[in-house]
Amino acid sequence: MATTPGKMNDTLEKQNADTFATGGTEMGKSDDLNRNWNREEPSTEAGNVSSISEGRRSEGWSAQVQQGASEIAGKVQDFASKYGTQAKEFANDAGKKVQDFASNAAEKTSGTIREYPLQSLLVGFGVGCLVGLLIPRR
Repeated sequence: MATTPGKMNDTLEKQNADTFATGGTEMGKSDDLNRNWNREEPSTEAGNVSSISEGRRSEGWSAQVQQGASEIAGKVQDFASKYGTQAKEFANDAGKKVQDFASNAAEKTSGTIREYPLQSLLVGFGVGCLVGLLIPRR
């Protein structure tokens, strides 16, 4: 479709008018919102009342945040206490099991050495020689 110079000028004028209406940007609505957000209200009694009520709202908001943080801290403390106690009990149980295992192994080894003294001496000598060969000399 061919565009005539007259139609092109009309289109450009409309685009310029739209750009001017939106404050010279493509994002006119968000810029209008930003301008309204950052706009300072006149210093009147009504403006002062508005700023007082906003201050009260922010105080209420900070109290809510503080209360929420306190609740979260309490939950974290309960969680840490509960699972910390469980972890401590688990570690104690594991330590006892390792100690029992080592004690049983030592008793069995001691019993085997008493039952077979010469064979135990020869096995110890062989293991010592093997370790001596494996360790490099300086």
